[in-house]
Order: sequence, then structure tokens, then C-alpha cells
Amino acid sequence: MVESNKSEIYELYNQYFQDKIFRDAYFKRLYKPEDLEGFAHRNKTQKKNRMKFLIKKKQNLIRIKQKKGFMNTLIDISMFLQVLEQVTHIDNLIINIQSLIILFKLFIETIHLFQNLINSQIF
Repeated sequence: MVESNKSEIYELYNQYFQDKIFRDAYFKRLYKPEDLEGFAHRNKTQKKNRMKFLIKKKQNLIRIKQKKGFMNTLIDISMFLQVLEQVTHIDNLIINIQSLIILFKLFIETIHLFQNLINSQIF
């Protein structure tokens, strides 16, 4: 029983080896070595192009997020300025000072967003 298994394994191995030789010979007959090198080179360039595309896509998504954040900040500032304009009619000094502090913080945040936009060259 054990010998028959060994002989079957040996027979299958020989069959595989002969098939492999036949496949290799057939493949070499179909394609010249220059063609095979061209296939490998094309595959490498396709991978490089795909990586470049994915990197550009990620950068574009980051830029879109930065633009949205910048626009949301500008909207917040404009809304705050409208509220501040209404509050300035009240003579309560504490509210005005707190409002100015919040406005200053928003202004600083906007400056940082502008710096990020300039660094990423979105515009």
C-alpha cells in the first residue's frame, strides 16, 4: 500500500514535470524573450502609474477637505460678525469683550487655514 502511494506520487510528479516542460517550451515558442521583457516592463509601469494616481487622488481628497474646512470657518466668522454687529448695540462691555476674544480665535484659525492652503497650493 505504501509503495503504491509512492509510485503514484512519483508518477504524478513526473507528469507535472513533463507538463511544466511542455508549457515552458510552448510559452517560449509563442513569445520571444523580448516580448516577455516588454510584458514585465509594462506591468511595472502600470503599477507605478496606479500608485501615482492613488497618491494624486489622496492629495485631492485632502485639498477638498481643507477647502471645506476653510469655507466653513468663513461662514462661521460671517455669522459671528452678524451677531457681533447686533451685540454692539448693547452697552454691556463684558459681552463685547467675550465676543472680541471669540472673534480673535476665529481669526487665528482662519490664518492657519490660509497657511495650510498656501502650503498645499490649492489656489
